[in-house]
Amino acid sequence: MKGTGRQQSAPHGGMVVLIVLIVLGLACLLLVAVVRDATIEHRRVREYEHERQVESLAAAGVERGRARLARDPNFVGETWSINAAELPGGSPGTVAIDVSPVAGLPQRRRIRARGVIATAGSGSIQHSQEVIIEMP
Repeated sequence: MKGTGRQQSAPHGGMVVLIVLIVLGLACLLLVAVVRDATIEHRRVREYEHERQVESLAAAGVERGRARLARDPNFVGETWSINAAELPGGSPGTVAIDVSPVAGLPQRRRIRARGVIATAGSGSIQHSQEVIIEMP
């Protein structure tokens, strides 16, 4: 009784299992790297969107300041909050407008607007714009 067929296939079967485990391990490492890269790219896109949004908020603040000054020359500023549902990025924001006279130029006003959007965690992204306008 020779059982040589079985004895010879056992060592080869172990090699096949080892190769399969190595390939699966490499596939898992590749999957982890792809998911990590996708997560990093998603964060970058989200940050870019927030930066563009906060720039738009500051620009809107400047334009609102101009409009308010046109109606009321004594307007000195305001702050308003924006609900997360109202902004495309889904994060709450604020816009602060500050109007002040320009030293030595009584017919000019400085409008400063600062937009702020809360980000994940306790952070925020801010952007400010400033213009000097001539009063009528």
